[in-house]
Amino acid sequence: MLYSVKKADQYIEADEPIEAKIGSDQVFTENKDVVRLLALLEETKAQLAKVKIREAKAQADKTATISKMLAVQAELDIAQADIAILSKSNEDLRTKQKLSA
Repeated sequence: MLYSVKKADQYIEADEPIEAKIGSDQVFTENKDVVRLLALLEETKAQLAKVKIREAKAQADKTATISKMLAVQAELDIAQADIAILSKSNEDLRTKQKLSA
């Protein structure tokens, strides 16, 4: 790594034309690595777009599930309160029956 950085700095500091630095045969030729890199970047960009769509859908599903869970919890709380009231009322009736008997 350091060797590559040192060599790059040497090329940058040299006052030679770019053709002399990289070779005149490479100036106008198509670099297949760059083409592959650009293709990979485009593919990655497409995959990222798909992931963003899936993430948005997952977030919406999560929100809907949490809302349903909170609604069910509220119904459960109401049912438990009703059961407590009925239990208390039942206890009071039993107490009254014992007292009147």
